[in-house]
Amino acid sequence: MVGMLWNQGVSEGKTIIGNKILNGISDDIPLILRDSRAANNACTWQDTGYDYDDAVALARIWNLGSVADAKWTVALKMTNGNSYFVERALGR
Repeated sequence: MVGMLWNQGVSEGKTIIGNKILNGISDDIPLILRDSRAANNACTWQDTGYDYDDAVALARIWNLGSVADAKWTVALKMTNGNSYFVERALGR
């Protein structure tokens, strides 16, 4: 979402966030994410860092109709900053 906000790729977005964290200026990260959401940017399954086995497990845990539904749900949760729901469901 950070890369999308500044017309950069995923790697560049990760670099931007990483540099902010390393340089002690991470306080503005929530604002950056808010601005990205406001610009209708969203995470995709590939952005989440989870794998197919995670999607299979989540589809079962959340009683979803398919693995694709689980992938979409995870991406939505990540977009909205709710990754803890995913982590909790996976027991991490």
